[in-house]
Amino acid sequence: MEMGQLLTITKRTRPPLFRRFLLIAMVTLGSMFFGIQEANAHATQVGYCVLNNGLVRVYIEHWHGDLSQSALTGSNAVNLTIISSGGSTNYPNLIPTGFVNNTTLNNLPGCGPNITVVSGCPGTGFGSANYHNDWVYYDFPPISCGEQITIRIDAGNSVLLTEACSQLYPATINATFNDSGGPVLTCPDVNVTSCNPITVNYPAPSIVDDCDPNPMITGYSHPSGSTFQPGSTQVTVTSIDNQNQVGTCNFNVNVNPPPGG
Repeated sequence: MEMGQLLTITKRTRPPLFRRFLLIAMVTLGSMFFGIQEANAHATQVGYCVLNNGLVRVYIEHWHGDLSQSALTGSNAVNLTIISSGGSTNYPNLIPTGFVNNTTLNNLPGCGPNITVVSGCPGTGFGSANYHNDWVYYDFPPISCGEQITIRIDAGNSVLLTEACSQLYPATINATFNDSGGPVLTCPDVNVTSCNPITVNYPAPSIVDDCDPNPMITGYSHPSGSTFQPGSTQVTVTSIDNQNQVGTCNFNVNVNPPPGG
């Protein structure tokens, strides 16, 4: 065989081999890509219950492993929408309230056997509902009571909460909620330093109500800006919701002498 013929044959045989190499590489990279996508998709089940204080608690199971307090940030938020006769309210970044590790569905705190499964991934192995038993949860008011409303978990906003199967989101709750009581107020103590009577200003308390998104403060026993004597004085705050349910909280204004005073 002459050198020219050898070169010709070599040139003709390279393209099929090269195409085969490209095909194998593309299949391998594609498998790696989809494997990464699947490995990054962690949420496997959604359930909910109503707590004793009237708030809704939504649990989401995941395969991310045991969590710690550092997971309770906006990076692990969900996109949630509530639809009632008053319109639609969207919470694009609802931050998790807490987490539960290594606990089966019917033993989750606050819900127990009363939990209702909204959606889940099928199967019995890795990536399926009830396999991993690690959870994050979100507590929030249903906003409207006495009528059927829709609560829709539209998406998880992190790798931890990305759906592990296509039927997980949107997870839709259609239910009627009842007013469990008055607004819940949180009033931390206020500490100031003075040897004499002093004017003290303090912020409004945080208020959560299961049916009213905007409960009103109806009164203070000592309004902000009042003058307080040295020592400790209790202040009472009262609030009312749109169902005429009343809630109160108490806090102390502590007027303390300066160190060494």
